Order: sequence, then structure tokens, then C-alpha cells
Amino acid sequence: MKNNELLLKAIDSFDKFTKSQKSILTIVIEFLDENDRANIAIESIVEISRFTKAIIYRSLTKLEKSQYITREKEPKEQIGYIRINRKELSAVVEFYTKKQQMIIKNISKTIKNN
Repeated sequence: MKNNELLLKAIDSFDKFTKSQKSILTIVIEFLDENDRANIAIESIVEISRFTKAIIYRSLTKLEKSQYITREKEPKEQIGYIRINRKELSAVVEFYTKKQQMIIKNISKTIKNN
């Protein structure tokens, strides 16, 4: 999805996310279905990200407590889903957009002053 490009850039530049949280969110977003759910095993996240299972679980827990994601599991399925919370992540995108606007504004001022 086109919206995900901006979201991925925003996540990558968001200072409050750790490297592992950024990596997890990026992976999850790459595997999203039309319902904003990623059906991906922790082992796959470990394999892709190269972080340990402990770091992945710790990061997922922090992301969940901050309401950026939720973890869901159907009763008879082994692998659960990770669902992103677009409402919470929209604040990250807004921060990124505002930050970029300020950078451009400051660059323009610098150019005008020289």
C-alpha cells in the first residue's frame, strides 16, 4: 500500500522506537493483509531481523503496551496475528511530517540568509 511507504519512513525516524521495535514494525507492515494483520511467526521475525527471540518478545510487549500493535490468536491456530493500530501509528506519521516540514523550513531560511 502507498500509505505504508510514509509509515515506514516515519517509523524509521521515530526517536522513541528502539532498533528492534523499528525492525519488528517494518517486518509486520511488509506482511500485512487487507485487515492490517500480519500472520507471521516469531521465528520468522527472528530470522528476518536477526534479533534474539527474547528481544523480539520484549519489543512486542512494549509495542503492545503502547498500543501500536495487538497480538491475536485464533483458538485452533498455532501462529497468531500481529495487528497494527493505524490510529496510534498515525501520530508517528504526523510527527515525521511535522519534523520534515520544519527541516525544510530551516533549510530554506539558511539558504535565504546566505
